[in-house]
Amino acid sequence: MIYKTLHIIAHKFDQYLSGKFNQEERIAVLSTPAGSDGISESRNNNSLIISLVNIERDTSMGINFKPQPLQNERFFTGRPSLSLNLYVLVSSDFSNKNYDESLKYLSAALEMIQRNDLLTAYNTPELNPEISKLYLGLENLSFQELSNIWSMLGRKYIPSFLLKVRMLTIDQMEIESEQRQTEDVNLRM
Repeated sequence: MIYKTLHIIAHKFDQYLSGKFNQEERIAVLSTPAGSDGISESRNNNSLIISLVNIERDTSMGINFKPQPLQNERFFTGRPSLSLNLYVLVSSDFSNKNYDESLKYLSAALEMIQRNDLLTAYNTPELNPEISKLYLGLENLSFQELSNIWSMLGRKYIPSFLLKVRMLTIDQMEIESEQRQTEDVNLRM
């Protein structure tokens, strides 16, 4: 599910940037900003790099164990669904061209987020049917946090922003137990 979600986001960036800059070649790539040696991989040159940097469990909606209805007045209980927030680093690596080009593409990527901050089956048909919607939002980072991310990645800073993808829910819908509905019994004392 994470893999498909990130590919959809990269595809959305690619569609928007290709249309804006009239380019046929792929611009947005799902990759790490640096190779294992800390140097930019050649396939990342002149591209917008989409990288997963963290996964967080979202408990804002609570963790739900309540029985879910089936048919014939029966209910089932199962494991609660797993709601995730993905932290995605979007970086612009146009080192072979120039710094201005990096800023141009990064600005356009921010425009795409501003225009498409909610992905649904309506505006993103390729979205997995199990995902009702994804919210895309910018995360504010301090200079220290930004430095920590780039140090963790083993690369010098390039223009970038952190995107928070909210409400990716994973639910295998495995039934652990099944019960019949009980009727209310009135007891008088």
